[in-house]
Amino acid sequence: MNSIEEKLLKIGTDVQNILENESTNQLTGICYLTGHIVSKILTSLKFDARKVSGSMGMQFKNCKRKYVVYGTSSIKGVNVGDYHTWCEITYQGIKYIIDPSLKYNIPYLKDAARIKVHS
Repeated sequence: MNSIEEKLLKIGTDVQNILENESTNQLTGICYLTGHIVSKILTSLKFDARKVSGSMGMQFKNCKRKYVVYGTSSIKGVNVGDYHTWCEITYQGIKYIIDPSLKYNIPYLKDAARIKVHS
């Protein structure tokens, strides 16, 4: 594993695997945990990482000019979260966003809100 992108992908994937294999709970609504955990892991590895909370826009599948704003929108009577949390890392002047919980947000939007978001 050579590049920083590969290393960060591995950390995010490892967190997802632990959650999926060791959790008995539903994995929606866990962004605040994954953002915090990944930030702590990266900080312990001496990276410049931080947890960030705010809103996140996700593009509709069939309309590239229409977005769901995760953290503020109410779509079809379903609240699409109160906020979203992810991890940001700055490495050699480049900012990377790591969001292992995004994997669980997309099925939630499809099932609960009946919204199809673009991959």
